[in-house]
Amino acid sequence: MSEKELRIMFDRASQFCEAHFAKRAEIAPMWHAITSDGETLIEPHPTFLGKDMAAAMMRVFFDLRDVVRYVYIGEAWTLHRMIQP
Repeated sequence: MSEKELRIMFDRASQFCEAHFAKRAEIAPMWHAITSDGETLIEPHPTFLGKDMAAAMMRVFFDLRDVVRYVYIGEAWTLHRMIQP
């Protein structure tokens, strides 16, 4: 995958977050991954495992599924006003 394709993933994740946040006022941590054969995977982040174990588990999962690109979606913010200094 090229840098252009990765940027497209970022844009899609951003659009998803904006729409989902507008509907539910929150974003659950998740992973959007692409495998070497082009399959799209959306996986919830296993927060119940703790930070280090969750990261290790996702690395193993990505290796098993031959993931070549991923985006971690951890939080989203929407402001409808300018922040005053």
